This record gives sequence, structure tokens and C-alpha cells, in this order.
Amino acid sequence: MSETSTTGAPGVKETSVRSRGRLVGIDAARGLALLGLMAIHLLPAWNEETGGVSWSWRLFSGDSAALFALLAGVGLALTSGGRNQHQGRTMTADRVGLLVRALLIAVVGLWIGTVMPQDPPAYGILLYYGVFFLLAIP
Repeated sequence: MSETSTTGAPGVKETSVRSRGRLVGIDAARGLALLGLMAIHLLPAWNEETGGVSWSWRLFSGDSAALFALLAGVGLALTSGGRNQHQGRTMTADRVGLLVRALLIAVVGLWIGTVMPQDPPAYGILLYYGVFFLLAIP
């Protein structure tokens, strides 16, 4: 949709295309999930002084991964048109984009698996995400 507005000069019209805004709440939740995942994988799980579970593990374990997976699905739904599912070339472009995203995620997951120690903390979750994105193409 286009929107026409006038500038300060008489008789001069400026045409701009309305951009679709980002959903700030989803971006904020995705950011929190990412911070939680980073905290789980980078900060210690145990408090060395008390021998108990650390505050970061107590706060973020499990919930961050679930939120990240949920938001991946929400993102896929929104990019494919939401309630008004894309058709024709737009749908084909969505599917190609999803294929590229799935392959990139899987390749990064495999690369991380080669540089990580024997018992990696993430256990190849990115490879699973890549496969799930491939399964979402149909």
C-alpha cells in the first residue's frame, strides 16, 4: 500500500511505501530466549561455594530452549503470511528461503559439532532445528 503526503513545498508530493513493522514483543521474547540459552551454555550450572544449582541454571534451564523453539515456529508462521497464507510465487519464495535457512542452520550445527569437545553442552540442537525447518517446508 502506498501513502501520499505533501512536503513543505506547495505542489510537491512525496510518495512513500508503508513498511510492515516488526512485532517488538516477539523480538523481545526472542532476545530473552537467546540470552537464556547463552547463559545456560556459558555460565556454570553449579555454585562452587555451596555445591547447589547456580542462579542462572535455576532461572533459565529448559524454559529458554522451549521459548526459542516456540518462537521459531511463530516466526515461520508469520513469514509465510500468517492468517493469509502466501500463494504462488510468494509461497515458492518462502519455501526456498526456508530451505536455505534450514541448510545454513544444519551446516552451522555440524560445524559447531566438529569444534566442540567430546561431550558438547548443546548436543547438536542446531542440526535438529535444521531438520525441523526442512519438515516445515510442505
